[in-house]
Amino acid sequence: MKRIEFFKSLMALIGIGTVSQSCESEDTTIETIEEEVAVEETPEEESEYDILKAKLDGASSLLEDKKLYIDLSFSEYDTLKTVGNFYNDTDNYVMILRKDEEKILAFDNCCPHLGSVTKWSFANDKFTCSNHNNSFGINSGMVAPCSSGMTSGNLKQYSVTQVEDIIVVDFNS
Repeated sequence: MKRIEFFKSLMALIGIGTVSQSCESEDTTIETIEEEVAVEETPEEESEYDILKAKLDGASSLLEDKKLYIDLSFSEYDTLKTVGNFYNDTDNYVMILRKDEEKILAFDNCCPHLGSVTKWSFANDKFTCSNHNNSFGINSGMVAPCSSGMTSGNLKQYSVTQVEDIIVVDFNS
């Protein structure tokens, strides 16, 4: 509760709704007290978005403590504006997929068959590695680990949270 609301509630509780002329010996009114209290209020805390923007400090992405922060407002991520498109971030070994209007998913971009990270396509809810044309799903269950020699299964998926145009990929998930 803000101080001014507390003060008004307290005044109402003890039966003081307004200050009459006879009580204004020090030229104090409720309005004056409200102004003084308002000046003392602390500014609102920074929003989560502001904190994330500050963390990125003008960069399009940042890897820190097994979390990847990505600012989707940068043009390199424009492909993610379209449902079904993905961005292969080979620097951070992750593929970011725009699953639908609200949902963005993240997957390990290491091919389970032989470890390639660069040659992927996506269609029908499957990523296909063009090195040997093996396809891997985006569902949970039967995860095919990187370079395991597996030719089917699902890619490892990471947790993604989104705050406006910033996503956070958690590699601990």
